[in-house]
Amino acid sequence: MSAYRPGIRRFAICLSLLGSLSGLAACSSEPTTASPVDAVFNCGPTRVEARFMDRRMALFIDGKAYALQQDASASGARYTGRDLNTPIEFWNKGNEATLTFGTRQYPTCVQTDEKP
Repeated sequence: MSAYRPGIRRFAICLSLLGSLSGLAACSSEPTTASPVDAVFNCGPTRVEARFMDRRMALFIDGKAYALQQDASASGARYTGRDLNTPIEFWNKGNEATLTFGTRQYPTCVQTDEKP
């Protein structure tokens, strides 16, 4: 998400596609109560950008955008979604997170001070 913020455009496209394909509530017209929070995580050698917005988030991995919604968790914040038939889960607590994409478990993700 550079100065001209291409990530926002990618996320909007992602939400539009998901909303039209599966009817997910990710494109809800509910008013936003808080400003989005951007963060960068290193999941081993993979850089992951995250944008947290109320009960949903956008993940940017290897040039692709994924829309996730907050899901139930006993601890931390857990977000789930799908890319076609592949489940995605991002579960963070503090400055660490786990990222699972289908059967692939990424190394523990650690938040950096880097700007998206």
